[in-house]
Amino acid sequence: MAVVWATITEDLREFRVRLDDQGIGIDDDRVNKNQFVLRQDGVDLIEGIHYIWSYNSVTNDVMFTAVTTFPLERRYTIVVENQPLDPADPNFD
Repeated sequence: MAVVWATITEDLREFRVRLDDQGIGIDDDRVNKNQFVLRQDGVDLIEGIHYIWSYNSVTNDVMFTAVTTFPLERRYTIVVENQPLDPADPNFD
């Protein structure tokens, strides 16, 4: 887990998470918004109401863009739910 403290004086409009894989790379087709949870002070924010989720397959960046702005002086947590692929799984392709 990484902790980031940002001291900014302007509006906070976006969070980015860069995905990294030491193997063959990110399987872009398997990256989806259901793997991520964005929380403000421990409360889940809702995609489409509080933020817009997007993924850039060129940079491997996941973006959480505020519908308006993210309030300052709050604690934000991004949970990434990642399950490694198992070649023994019949759905593995």
